[in-house]
Amino acid sequence: MLFFDVLIIGGVAYAGAKAFGRHQGNKKEVWLNEFHKLESPSTPARLSLVDQNVAQRFVVTSVSLGLSISGATLGYGALSLASVPLNLYSIIPVLDDAFEQFLDRGHLKFGFFISTITLGAMTLEYYFVASLVDWSYHLIALLNQAASQLNQKLLGELEHYYRQVLYQFLNAKPTSVWVKFNEIEVSIPFAKLNIGDILILDEYSVVPVDGRIIEGNALVDRYILTGERQPIEIKTGDMVFTSTVILRGRVFIEVSRK
Repeated sequence: MLFFDVLIIGGVAYAGAKAFGRHQGNKKEVWLNEFHKLESPSTPARLSLVDQNVAQRFVVTSVSLGLSISGATLGYGALSLASVPLNLYSIIPVLDDAFEQFLDRGHLKFGFFISTITLGAMTLEYYFVASLVDWSYHLIALLNQAASQLNQKLLGELEHYYRQVLYQFLNAKPTSVWVKFNEIEVSIPFAKLNIGDILILDEYSVVPVDGRIIEGNALVDRYILTGERQPIEIKTGDMVFTSTVILRGRVFIEVSRK
C-alpha cells in the first residue's frame, strides 16, 4: 500500500504547490487590473469551464463509488484500490481550491474538511467511505450549481417581465399636466401640450415628454431607460426623457418632444 500512500501525499503536495503558485500569480494579476482598470474578458469562459469540471468530477466519483462498492461486496480488493486514483482525480482540485482560499482570505472552506476526510479514509484503506464522502460532496456541488443557474434564469426572466410592465405603466400619458404661462402655473390637457411649453413636474411624477430643464433640480430614477438602479441628480441645463421618475425636487422642463 506504500505506493498509494505516496500517491496520496504527492497529490496533497501538488495541490498545495499549485494553489501557492496561483496565489502569487493572482497578486500580480490584481495589481495589473488595478493599474489598467480593466476586467478580464475570459471570466465567462472560466465560469463555464468550472461548471463543466464539476459535472465531470461527479461522473468520476460515481464510477469510483461503484468500484468501491463492488470491491467491498465481492471481497475483491483490486476493485476498491482502483477507486483511489479516481478519488484523487476528483478531490485534489477541491483541496487545491481550499488551499487557495486559505492563502487569499485566511479561512478554510468546507471543501478542505471534505478533502481531509476523503484522503484520510483512503490512507486508512476505508475506500468505500472515501468514495462515498467524495461522491456526496460533488453531488451537492452539482445540485447547488444547477439550482444557482436556475435561480439566475428565473430572476432574469422576472426582471425582464417587470421592466416590460413598468415600461407600459410609465409610458401611459397623463390626462392633464401643469405648465407655466406668463409666470402663472395652470393645468391643461396633456393633448394640448406643445413643443416649447414649460412643463412643471414635482416629486413622484413621471416625465411624460423629452425636454431640457430650465429651472430647478431633482433626484431621478432612470432604471426603465438605462437599467441603472442608482438614482442620479439632474439640474438646470440637463436633458430629461420620457419615463424618467422624479423622486425628489421640482423642475421646469422646456418640452422638446412629446
